[in-house]
Amino acid sequence: SRKARSKPEEPDLTPALDIVFILLIFFIVTATFQQEKAILVEPPNPGPSEPNTDTPTIVVQLGSDGSVYVNGKISTLDLVRGSISRERAETPDASLVISVDDGVKSSALLRVRDAAYSAGYHRKVGVILTEAET
Repeated sequence: SRKARSKPEEPDLTPALDIVFILLIFFIVTATFQQEKAILVEPPNPGPSEPNTDTPTIVVQLGSDGSVYVNGKISTLDLVRGSISRERAETPDASLVISVDDGVKSSALLRVRDAAYSAGYHRKVGVILTEAET
């Protein structure tokens, strides 16, 4: 007599899938989402189309070779605050412009900016980036 071949029993996965979907819905509903916090940066107010040449200006030049000049007088990063303070004492209403050559490290620019802030400049500091000559 022939024996009947029996198929191996397979487990029913329907209850397991139901539980997975219920857990998925539970975690989606109970999850809290964090809002990303961003720094609000407002663009500067547009200035006049032509620069005002009546205002005196102190120019700090940063060279790519590490040289520092304050109104054409040589200085160093360590002494730049004193140089800016002296120039500001001579012309107290002057604005300050930092001219940066291409290739200057950002740390040098930040040191000069911080020196300008500690010398009393808070709103009248501008930065000009100059490209290397070819």
